[in-house]
Amino acid sequence: MEPEKPSSLSWLYIFGAVLLIFGLTLVFQQMSGTTDGEVRPADIESLQAEIAELKGTVSDLEARIEALENE
Repeated sequence: MEPEKPSSLSWLYIFGAVLLIFGLTLVFQQMSGTTDGEVRPADIESLQAEIAELKGTVSDLEARIEALENE
């Protein structure tokens, strides 16, 4: 018993899905305004602010853990 061979319709669906994925990727790149992988300075600054905030949160959590361990 041989497995069924994919029909041409199946290949058409696969090809259509691949085109859809690449098309959506292109559309979202155009909407975001970055086509060559560039990172805007404003994005870097906001990420640095988030990192600083997360470092503060980690420090607070470490202090709470240490306080709980010392009880």
